[in-house]
Parts: sequence; structure tokens; C-alpha cells
Amino acid sequence: MKFYPAWAEINLNSLDENIQAIRDEIGSNVKIAPVLKHDAFGHGAVTIAKRLMQTKNIAMFCLETVEECLALRKENIKVPLLLLSEFYEKELPLIMENNITVTIYDLEGAQELSKFAKKSGKRCSVHLRVDTDEECDGIDMDEFKEIYAQMRQIKNIKIDGIYTQIYSSYSDDEQDRITSQIEDFKTVVEEIPQKQRKSILVHAAGSECLFKYPQAYFDMVRPGMTMFYKLKSTVIKENGQRRQSFEIKPIMKIKTRVEAIYNVDREVRQCLGRLDLTESCQRVADLSIGWWDVCYLFMEKDGYAMIRDKKVRVFTSTQMDRVLIDITGVKDAHIEDEVTLLGEPDNNFADSRETLEFNNFRRILHTGERMPKRYTNWSEHAIEFPAFVLYHIRRELPKLNELLDDYGNKSLEQYLASLDVAGTEALEPKEDMAQSAYEHTLPLFGAEIAEEVKDYFTTPDCLVYTALHHGVDFDSNQIQSNLIYYRYLQRSGRSSTIVPMLSCGGVDMSSATYPRGLECYSTVTPKTDNDMEVFRLPIFDNRYSNMVVYDTPSYTKEMVEKVIDALMKDETRAFLKEPVLDVFLSVLKNDYLDPYIIKQDSYAKQASLLNHRIQKGFIDGKTSPDFIYLQMEDIVTDLIIKDIQKETSLTWKILFNDKVRREVAAQLDGETGCWTKTALEHMIQNPQEKSTVRHHGSYFFWGINSSKKRVPLLLEEHEGKPYLITVSGGEETEKWLLSPENISFLLKEKRIYPGVFMIMFMLKFVRGFALAGGCFQIEYTKKMKTGLCKALRKFSKLQDTAEQINLAMDDHYINGPMFGLVEDAFGGYVQAGPAEILARGGIKENEFHKLLNISFHDAAMIGTLTMYSDVFAQKDRMKNWHSELSGGLEKLYQQICLS
Repeated sequence: MKFYPAWAEINLNSLDENIQAIRDEIGSNVKIAPVLKHDAFGHGAVTIAKRLMQTKNIAMFCLETVEECLALRKENIKVPLLLLSEFYEKELPLIMENNITVTIYDLEGAQELSKFAKKSGKRCSVHLRVDTDEECDGIDMDEFKEIYAQMRQIKNIKIDGIYTQIYSSYSDDEQDRITSQIEDFKTVVEEIPQKQRKSILVHAAGSECLFKYPQAYFDMVRPGMTMFYKLKSTVIKENGQRRQSFEIKPIMKIKTRVEAIYNVDREVRQCLGRLDLTESCQRVADLSIGWWDVCYLFMEKDGYAMIRDKKVRVFTSTQMDRVLIDITGVKDAHIEDEVTLLGEPDNNFADSRETLEFNNFRRILHTGERMPKRYTNWSEHAIEFPAFVLYHIRRELPKLNELLDDYGNKSLEQYLASLDVAGTEALEPKEDMAQSAYEHTLPLFGAEIAEEVKDYFTTPDCLVYTALHHGVDFDSNQIQSNLIYYRYLQRSGRSSTIVPMLSCGGVDMSSATYPRGLECYSTVTPKTDNDMEVFRLPIFDNRYSNMVVYDTPSYTKEMVEKVIDALMKDETRAFLKEPVLDVFLSVLKNDYLDPYIIKQDSYAKQASLLNHRIQKGFIDGKTSPDFIYLQMEDIVTDLIIKDIQKETSLTWKILFNDKVRREVAAQLDGETGCWTKTALEHMIQNPQEKSTVRHHGSYFFWGINSSKKRVPLLLEEHEGKPYLITVSGGEETEKWLLSPENISFLLKEKRIYPGVFMIMFMLKFVRGFALAGGCFQIEYTKKMKTGLCKALRKFSKLQDTAEQINLAMDDHYINGPMFGLVEDAFGGYVQAGPAEILARGGIKENEFHKLLNISFHDAAMIGTLTMYSDVFAQKDRMKNWHSELSGGLEKLYQQICLS
């Protein structure tokens, strides 16, 4: 690798945000044609083009030379390319061969192109350039109508666009002239017959018009430097009014290192006399960069750089290979220190045109060939996220986006090694949770396993895994995440094979993880154009589908035997490969029908035992893990009942201290995992609309009705007393006084169970455990912490408590990345679930470690196959989303196949 001490650091996430800002400003009906001439203004045209293509927002790229066009075509960039300059005759073979759209400046150019196109047997796409100003080349406006009509008769060319360049927009005092040019161009466009106009792209707005003149947008805009650097800060509307423009972030930083440091004595001052050193300058640093690398240094006056977070002066007399800065005020500056010359808030040259002519300013970002470019948030992974997934992740899941930036290039193994799991000081004893886990494990698994579970939860800095849904677990995402968590425990030095995990029973039996039956992923059946469905084998019939797992009764022997009979029928067997069919039959006969499991008094207990037995076969080796599913609502119920016996506990205060409860309820209103007051009130007032209201949540707890279905609870005060009211949608409403006695009774009787906020509150904020979860949990617990701390800080006696809670670190992302694929029945590739893993006899231990060398980026990509349908309702999903996501998996299959 070539080493050079200066470099350009280019943030591609900022580029994405800039393009999205432009898109938000111009609307969805106007196309975008980025100008990538001059190597994308020094940012690297190929990489910038590839990144922009991911947005699926790009109509074409505009370039200055045929050579620039060819550089993109060589990288398999198939987006239409518009050549802005006039072509040379010798370039025509390359233009035709590489399908480059040509700009036509006059009738002669069109005729010349037509002759060559005819010889080559092809038709060439063209855009006509119109001269709207004496400084602008192109077809004269007065002659346009006649020339356009003649060009329509020329064979072998197709007029796909018409545009102009408004040079006056680069000046601050030319508004009338610019408006006149836009109106003149509009008049020219109106001369095109309406039928032909529909198929022609009209464009006039380059970077400057984009900021100031929306009337110049027409069908398409041509952002150039403005994708990388904001040139203006206002937009001028058609009525002459100004408003603040959209935000454009600089995406490039120019950096170098200190090569030498000099104390400015008399001799040095004489040597550097040309630099006009001030008397106060006592120390200078010599940087390994000059105007050959970034030519703006040759023109700069009164510039600044950043070193050790301090702003320092750049001396004006820059050399080809070096520049000096004044570091008198930076006492701790050293040789090899990093220096930023461009890109920080204090030296981003947003207003450089006050000292530079525009033609010079546009060269600010030009970098020399010897200076390398380092792209952040970019790597050549096996697969890339489709643009619509990237957009949704950045919008909905910023924490996951941050992890992709930080760990995308690292392996899954390296990511696990980086986890910092330090908990926080507990407000109540952590041993309470360990004891509760012991008591719930003991009757199911015996004393030996129960003791190991207890030991784990008393281990300093143990990581509590909370991302699972309860029920028999045949979900591919959850199962692969279990194995990732197991690997984390191995890496952390845990020798025991016992893997305790907290699973959520507060989900419906037909939730996304399908707790009421078994699943198979290698037989994928189309459901609709926008959805896909795995093969599902229900153990519980539709009568149970809306019951909450937490309180579902046990399955019976007869229910299982009925499913076995159904499996033996030809119409069912046709869906399943023989190995998977054998797995289902074995699980049903040997595990589901085990007398010890059958006799349990709840499905939750049966599921814990079944998951332990079934998943024991996942790793084929000496240390196969024992996964112990503990229903988290049971444990948190114990903790709540214990805590609310003491008025000094924070749990008592947020539930029963009126002022604290009101503040907490207000601060968390509308947050995921909490409650939305207006939605719950609407549901009570309009019970017939209950099923259509989403994201309503439930105050602190959920209720369970007589049909064992969960119902949300609304918190209301009547005559100064707080009540929890069931929002039951047509059924009889129940109303409970919010008191320690009532809550204890209702929890013990399973009339209510803790909601997500109470679970996270008890485990993370009160007991101080570090938690691991999925893509949603790492987002909402962060917001819960913010809202809770904001509420507690309102009370002087709780401010210290708020600061202690605020020390809790963000939850860790473990449930989501995936590392194993299998081939499906149609020659494609899908994520491996329990059925597929068991059908191949498990995963060998050395194979398991090899699989985890997949990049974190690619593991997250596979996880989106299940995550995307969870994040977005069917009506909000992109058409053919499943094929879009799974299309890239073939590239990974050889690396992580489970044949």
C-alpha cells in the first residue's frame, strides 16, 4: 500500500443525507441527475456514483468528458450517462458502444451524430442544450422552434431531453436576470408539442438554482458541488420571498499530520519572514501537504485549521508540498498529530466566495492524484443493503445504523469481542432477580441447572439476554441469535453450557415468531406480490391464535397426535423435504409427547422444556449449549411485588406517588414500549375502531381478559385517585384502583402482567443489569432512559437517582444478525431455522466458529429478511421486498451455507 501523510476523508452517510435533503426539497416528482464531472469535484466519481445508485433516486449522471463516462462504465455502472460537453468525431465509436447520452449544441452536431449512428446500426439518445444567455452555449432561443422541428426529422437520434445552463445564478446580484432566463427557457419549452413534451426531460437547475429558484426545477435537477458542499443558505421563491434552505453537510475533510515543530526564535523568524509572522507567534508546525494536493491552499487568505480540537491560523504563503500553522496556543501539540484543514465547523469555507471568485471557489474541493481518499461508511461487502432498507434503517433505527458504521467491516466474532457489558449500580439488590430465576427454574429443570442459572445472574457484569418471544421457538432469527449469544458467553470465559435467557410471554400466539407451532424456511411459498410466507405447522388451532403466550393453557396429547396425522397426508408431505419432515415427526413424537412435558399446567412451562430439549441438538460437539428460556414476566412480577412493599423504592414512587407517576407518564407518552394516551382514549370512545389503532401501548401493565387475550390499560384519575381501565373494544370495561394491594393481587392472579417499560425499568434501571436485545430494544430503551431521567430530575430528592440511571449504557445488539443460510426448494437461499439445522445433524463446533467470521454488515443484511417485515406493515413495504433483499444472498452462500 502506498503511504502518503495527507488524505481526504469522505463521509458517505453525509452524502446520503444531502441527497435525501435535496429530494425532500424538490419533491418526489422531480428527478435527480447528479453532476460528477472533475472526478465528482475531487470526491471520487466511481465511489460516489456507486453510493448514489443505492438510493434508487437517480435518473442519470452528468459528466464533462467521454473519458469520465468510460470510467463509470468500466465499473459496471449502468445508469444513463449524459455527456455535457460537445463531442469529438473520434469519440463517437466509444459513445455509441457505451450507450452515452449526448448533448447537442447545434443542428450540425445532430447531423454528424446521425450519420455515425446510422453506420453503427444504432440509435443515440440526445439532450438539446438551449442558449438562454450570451454566456451560454447552445441552440439560440429564437431559432429553437425551427431547429427542433428539423431535428425531429433526423433519423437515428432520439430527443430525450432539453436543458439550459443558467450561469448568472452564480452571482448574488442577478436575480432579475436569472428570473428572466428561467422564463425565457420556459417559453422555449412551451413550443414543444404537448404529445412530445411528455417523453422529454426538461432541466435547468444546477447547484445554485437548486438553492434559490424552485421555478427552475422542471422535470429534473442537476446538483453538482452542492451534493458535497453548501453554496447558499437561502431559497428565493417565485414571489420574491426568501426562506432558509435545506441543510447540506460538507462530506469531505482534508487531513494531514504534523511533520515538524519549530520554536520561533530570531533565526526561524528571519527564515520564515515571508510568512508575515506576528509577534505573538512563538511556535509553528510544518504539515505534509501543499497546494499540489489541495489547490485552494494556493489561493487561501486568513485560513484556519484544527489541531487537538483547537482552531489555529494557516499561514498564507503555501508551498507545493508543505504548509505552516501557528500552534502557539496549543501547548500539547506533537509531531504526528492529526490536523484538519477542511471540513470542521470553523474551517469549512462555506463563505469563501467573499474572498475567491467562483471559478476558483469551485476548485476548493479538487484534490491531487497522489493524495488518497478514505471513505467512511463504505466497504466492499459480499452484499449491499438495498437503498430502501438503508433509508428505513437510518430513519427508524439510528442505533443500528451507528453500529453498521462502526462494525460493518469487522467480523461477527470481532463485534462480540468488542462488547462492553458493565452494568450500573443497582437501586435494589440484583440478588432478587437471581433468586426469582432460581425459583422458576427449579421445578422445571431441577436443582443443578437452577443453581447454575442463579450463579449466572449473580456474576458481576453479566449480560442479560432479553430479546426472545416465548413459546416453542422455531424462528430462524431468534435461534441464530441464541447461538450468537452463546458464543458471546464462550468468549467471555464462561465454562458452563447453561445459557439462561429471558423470553417475552406477553405476545400473541400468532405473533411474528409463531409461538403456536413449528416453522420451516427451506420451503418458502409465495403469499402475495409483496409478501412471502414460511411453511407453518400449527399445534394450537385458530381458537388460540389471539391468546397471550403468558397465560395460554397447556397443549394436550390429542392436539399433537392430530398434527402428526396431518403430517402423514400426501398434501402436507408435498411441501416438505424428507429431512425436515423427519425432524418435525421426531420433535412431535419424542419431545411434544413426552409425559413430563405434557403434564405441565401451562404452555409457557411446556415451551421452556421443549426449547431446552430441541435446541440441545444445534451444536454437534462436546459443549452443546443448554438454552434455558425463562419467561421474563414471571421474574419481573416477583420483583415488582417485592419492591412495592417499600415506599422508599423507586418502583413504588413511579406507580403510587401521584406527582412522580404523572411526570413519568407524561414524559414517556408516545414512546415505543410505553403508552400513547390519545390513542387509548380514542379506542375507549370508539370501541369499533380498536383493531385499526396502532402503537397505542398500555400504561405500565397489560390486562388479560376472560378469553386470555391481552388488553391495553389506560391510566385515568377520578376524584383524585388513579385507576387502570381496560380498553377492551366492546367487552365490559374493568376498572382497578392503582394501589400496592391491588397491583400485587392482580399480578399474582395473572389478571395483569408487566409491560415492556416495566420490564426494562425493573431489570435495567432498578437492578442495573446490562441488557442485550434486538434492533427495536436498542432504540426504545435509550428513549425510555431519556424520558425517565427527565421526569425524575423534576424532583430534588430524585435527581441523584436520575443521574445514576443515566449512567446505564445502551443495550447491546445481539438478536438480529444471522450467519447461516440454506438452499430453498426453488433454488434460492434463505436463513436457516431450527428445522434446517436439525435436519443436517446440527452445526459442528469448528464450523460454527468459522461461520461467525462473516462480516457484521453481511450478518445484519441477512437479518433484514425477517426484520423488515417486522418493522413495516405490509402496506408500507416496498413491492417485491423479499426478492430485493434475498437477491444478494447467493454471493454469501458459499461462505455460510449449511448444506
